[in-house]
Amino acid sequence: MARAYGAATVSLIRWLGVLVVGLVGLVFSVRRLGQPAQAVEQTGWLFQRFGSDGVAYGMIALTACMTVSGAVLAWRAWQSLRH
Repeated sequence: MARAYGAATVSLIRWLGVLVVGLVGLVFSVRRLGQPAQAVEQTGWLFQRFGSDGVAYGMIALTACMTVSGAVLAWRAWQSLRH
């Protein structure tokens, strides 16, 4: 029989997914620092304005926000499951 999951459990799984994707993206974006931009990245606004490191710093900012929001929202979902 299939078990029915509540909305809080689905929410927790969703926010844990955001947290994992943010952490993986953060690791890869930190590894990009100091490397030259790829051809596809050279047409973007970040590269034209800030250069190769601008692309890496933009990725770090985006994935850091994703990691923090995933951690906070997963914590809140976990707390709602416990009560």
